[in-house]
Amino acid sequence: MHTIIEAVKQKYESPYLKTPEFYVYFNDVISNDFNTLFSSLLPDRSYKVLAVPGDFSRRHPSTLRTLLGLSSGCRRFPRRQRASKLSFGAEERMRRAVEMVKGGIMALLIPALPAYWGPTKRVYCWDAGRPSQIFPPPHGQKEELIAILQKSNSFIIERMEILKTMTLLTVDGHVAFFRAVKQNMLTNEFGDEIIDETFDILKEKLQISPAYANPSNDRTVVVVVILKRNDV
Repeated sequence: MHTIIEAVKQKYESPYLKTPEFYVYFNDVISNDFNTLFSSLLPDRSYKVLAVPGDFSRRHPSTLRTLLGLSSGCRRFPRRQRASKLSFGAEERMRRAVEMVKGGIMALLIPALPAYWGPTKRVYCWDAGRPSQIFPPPHGQKEELIAILQKSNSFIIERMEILKTMTLLTVDGHVAFFRAVKQNMLTNEFGDEIIDETFDILKEKLQISPAYANPSNDRTVVVVVILKRNDV
């Protein structure tokens, strides 16, 4: 955030205008420890921070934002909004478009997987007789994400790059990531009694999977997209 804010200040610096105040809203699940997050921030930061726990959908006024950044954020939206990847993509673009000023910029960092990373790479976490749930991957394929973005009537793609992730996760790292993404949804569906057991089983499955046991086999990429709000 420090880098982004400094870049914005330099771009719009003017001797005739007062430097505006910057506010950064951190959104996450209600159970997140925001105090630990805040204590890790730079003490001399040039922006003020606030916590917004829970679902942030439809909370923002229309035509409010000039710059919006979403990093891995697509996984945090409520389950009811993810019934269909395509409908989710259309609905989410519309919500973000309403919040953006004309010509506003939205930057997306979205984890994705190559097309050849198919269903055979998924891990079935429950044994027979238990609720059926598929882990991983939690990300969509990059071709699907690009197709969704290209169908937007509200935004135009200013720039897009596909980056290879430089963070190679261990099995414990994958489990921690999946738990952060899935735990609340699973708790709401099945209760919290099975959560620890579920992720213990997931860890065992990943440890014997060539795709995840060796970090060098990780094929996750990051789709970096700069979108501009249409003037129409």
